[in-house]
Amino acid sequence: MKNLSKSKIIAYRQCPKRLWLEIHKPDLRDDSGSEMVFQIGYEVGDVARDIYDPDHTGDMIDIAELGHGGALARSNELLALGHQPIFEAGVTIEGALAYADVMLPDRSDGTLRWQMIEVKSSTAVKDYHHDDIAVQTYIAVTSGVNLASVSLAHIDNSFVYQGDGNYKGLLYEVDLTAEALSRSAEVKEWIAGAQAVAALEQEPEVATGPQCSKPFTCGFCDYCNRDVVSPEYPLSSLPRLHYRKREQFKADGYEDMRDVPDDLLNNVRFPESRSSMPKEPQPTSHPTDFPPTSSISKRSCSQFRFGRAAAPINRSRFNSASIGSTNLETFGTRNFSI
Repeated sequence: MKNLSKSKIIAYRQCPKRLWLEIHKPDLRDDSGSEMVFQIGYEVGDVARDIYDPDHTGDMIDIAELGHGGALARSNELLALGHQPIFEAGVTIEGALAYADVMLPDRSDGTLRWQMIEVKSSTAVKDYHHDDIAVQTYIAVTSGVNLASVSLAHIDNSFVYQGDGNYKGLLYEVDLTAEALSRSAEVKEWIAGAQAVAALEQEPEVATGPQCSKPFTCGFCDYCNRDVVSPEYPLSSLPRLHYRKREQFKADGYEDMRDVPDDLLNNVRFPESRSSMPKEPQPTSHPTDFPPTSSISKRSCSQFRFGRAAAPINRSRFNSASIGSTNLETFGTRNFSI
């Protein structure tokens, strides 16, 4: 049995087929939109190390340098000693492994315990963070780590950087200890289910649906939709159509916006009059699969360029005095989570 990482278990939670493809056919995944997400996560992680270890006496477990075996062995040594903070400490049990962003030694009751903190670049606790923390906690506790507390630290968007290199107050901690410890039975089932899917010889049959984009856009969407014939005017063309309503339309058999009865479209603004839309598909002169510029709003154009040509982010964005009184939502933490 191969140990599955926390991210693989979370992938299983989103869709069993996604997990299977990540293990058996990773080359099919489209990672074009992931680079900036990871970069932001890395940089928030760097700042977190300054916050939780201002004297820089702690240990950083470098998985790239040590490999998983070496990283886990070094983590075990440091967790047994408990002398200083540990960053990216690895914990493992049969069937699963995880790396904790921050582990702080706690001897307040006379014994060695650990405060485990997961750092996220969002500005609030998201629904899927609860599963993330539950998996992390189960693996840590089952591996023998004595936890004093479990917290999630996210960006405090009221934080004002003064330009002095001091980021204390940037992260806001939410205590999730009781909740995380109470979900061990659930996590045990998730790990068993993920292992069963990973062992399949053929990919599981899972129809596309809401799970393809919630809580994350799956990198295998193009693969899973390879045989799907898209309507000429998809429901996504409706600019103010709520996600749940769109899914209801699909469940009712509507795929093309022209087929949806008018009385079901109250308060929806159309990009053009539906009466002007031809019922039959019309030939197009556009040489690519992208929609003509005239049919894309300024907002969607901006998002499209951003997604395909995202500029690299560097730590200077945190250090820039221009942040001043601006909260940290401005550099994307609202939209990207690790």
